Amino acid sequence: MAAWKSWAALRLCATVVLLDMVVCKGFVEDLDESFKENRNDDIWLVDFYAPWCGHCKKLEPIWNEVGLEMKSIGSPVKVGKMDATSYSN
Repeated sequence: MAAWKSWAALRLCATVVLLDMVVCKGFVEDLDESFKENRNDDIWLVDFYAPWCGHCKKLEPIWNEVGLEMKSIGSPVKVGKMDATSYSN
């Protein structure tokens, strides 16, 4: 019985973590080199990050919350992120 409860608790935690990742990250767009041409007249808040950067990694969950908050209040501002090491030219 205790093993079943532990398994159920583990599944619940995994589900919560996955939902958090899917829901929050869903409002932050991963941008690529076509961003400059396709942005039109939209207003963007963009995080230019490096995958190896510790500070950038710490900012990621906060950035995802920013994307979620902007979407939830109906803001016209779009939130994105771009790997600055891949698109540095």
